[in-house]
Amino acid sequence: MEKKDKIYNFAQRIVNTIYEDLSEEERLSSKLSLLDLIGVTLAGTTQGNMCQKLVQFAQEQGGKEEATLWGYGGKLPAMMTAFAGGAVNHSLDFDQCFDISGTHPGVSIVPAAAALMEKTGHVSGKELLTNMTVSSDFVYRVARAISVDAQKSYGVFAAFAYSFFGGAAAAGRALKLDAEQMVSCLGLGFGQLCGNMQVLFETDCNIREIFPAFGNKAGVLSACLAKEGVNGIKNVLEGPAGFFNSFGRGDYDPSRLEFKPGDPFMNVKITTKPYPSCRQTHMFVDAARLIVEETGIRLSDIDTVTLKVGKFGEVLCIPEETRRKPPLPMDAKFSNIYCVAAYLVRGKLGVTEFNKESLKDPAILKLASKISFERDETIDMSSSLVEPGGVTIRCKDGREFTKYITASIGSPDNPMSQDEVVAKFKNCAAFSKKPLSAGDLNTIVDMCLNLEKVDDIRKLISIFS
Repeated sequence: MEKKDKIYNFAQRIVNTIYEDLSEEERLSSKLSLLDLIGVTLAGTTQGNMCQKLVQFAQEQGGKEEATLWGYGGKLPAMMTAFAGGAVNHSLDFDQCFDISGTHPGVSIVPAAAALMEKTGHVSGKELLTNMTVSSDFVYRVARAISVDAQKSYGVFAAFAYSFFGGAAAAGRALKLDAEQMVSCLGLGFGQLCGNMQVLFETDCNIREIFPAFGNKAGVLSACLAKEGVNGIKNVLEGPAGFFNSFGRGDYDPSRLEFKPGDPFMNVKITTKPYPSCRQTHMFVDAARLIVEETGIRLSDIDTVTLKVGKFGEVLCIPEETRRKPPLPMDAKFSNIYCVAAYLVRGKLGVTEFNKESLKDPAILKLASKISFERDETIDMSSSLVEPGGVTIRCKDGREFTKYITASIGSPDNPMSQDEVVAKFKNCAAFSKKPLSAGDLNTIVDMCLNLEKVDDIRKLISIFS
């Protein structure tokens, strides 16, 4: 008898989980994830770069008014709302991620789920919370099965690729597909899947900013087609040309796809970003921050800076010329050199450190020219795509300070507190296209933290859109 693909087990878990199955920790994690996502979306409405063009494009297409475009207002067809929303959500690269795989579940799940929930009228806060939890758990479990070396070596841009799985799972759940339909939905999502690491090797490329748009759009399309009886690929994960064999060359651990009823949901393994840049850069920024805080050195004291990098960290240091002087805001976010220089010059690394004016700041560019990197072969991180990183600062008077970071702020091993997540939300909301009062912000926080009591998520969305 032919062995059933593990996708069937996942489909059952995605479809059949109810709110009462979730622990308080899992519920709180999803609530904070939603609050964080709203905040980074609001900042993206004015500070995002290429996403504005996608929003305009989506608005110009017309069609049925089915779902609200977050942060902008107005309704578009659900598929175009999910498309544009995915771009805005991730436009600053400030959203949450899973360190183990570099995946971004929230921006790949919520736009598709919320758009179809609005379209169908199934709009309870409990359902959105449950959808977020089970869909992100699916992304985490599938992503952790493929070897980290395969992700680093075989050209798969995990965040982009897994957005198609997250979008399809969330959209299928929102349309209340049964388990068989969900398998087809996930198979249809897999049939549209793309995403390659070349976008990290190149600069002056906008797709890093907007990639969740494609996964969300594909997710909505997949769910709608599956609802109409269109059959998708069934052996999605372990077929001869399934995901692991096509994208990971068979280099995966099947045992990591196993789970039992009652096993915890892995959304609690999420990282909340304190800096709006590629997660790998955070190791180096945190190391620089700790050196400054512990020694009291000033910018004028610094002679040179050396970054100690692993395999993935090295990717974000080359080519050195464009990493030191990035042409686009997203290029700066993917440059270990620029991020460390900007932090040391400004004493912070926030939204404004990546605007077009900051990219031309002579002080940042001058220090960036003094930052080099060295490959540290002892950094062999086989358990996570995000690697440790080290920074050595040499002062003009001969002093030298070094810090290595293995768990930067916001990671599961060094998490941000609830108050810090709320503060991040409010800081991001200050950039909102729609002006929001202190009362509005407090109401959004309260509704997110009590999402199970929200009978209609459109009430929440209307406050900030």
